[in-house]
Amino acid sequence: MCPFALNAQNLKNMEFHNQKITDILLSIAEVSDISIIPDETIEGTASFYFSDGDVENSLSIFLDTYNLHSKKENGTYRISKIKSSVDNESGLVSLKADEIKIEHLIKNLSSLIKKTILYDTLPALSLSVDIENLPPEKVLEICIRKLPDFQLE
Repeated sequence: MCPFALNAQNLKNMEFHNQKITDILLSIAEVSDISIIPDETIEGTASFYFSDGDVENSLSIFLDTYNLHSKKENGTYRISKIKSSVDNESGLVSLKADEIKIEHLIKNLSSLIKKTILYDTLPALSLSVDIENLPPEKVLEICIRKLPDFQLE
């Protein structure tokens, strides 16, 4: 579900054909007067028809359709292909992503746990993960499992 809390703003009919997803998001931000920042994981093109209606619902459907996630930070909506969270008490991490470059997963994890993770140049491997409540070290082990030449130190 999209966590947008807008004052019943309406969106006019908008149609996009094979447009960059970032361009679509920025167009929605401009016409609805909200701040949307797509992160580096947002790639590719999309086709979508936004019908007359409330921005929250339309954007939620768009994000769900293209496996995108949003997080509100200081009034700005950050859009990513990675949904991540950390339990501050236990330090356990949850991470969900579909077909994401391993480098993006590691950068996201590093930012999430507020610790620097150093790594060698990684191959352009994309992964899908659905991890719930694991320690960061275990998450890293899962992420590099398909890379036999890499190990966690």
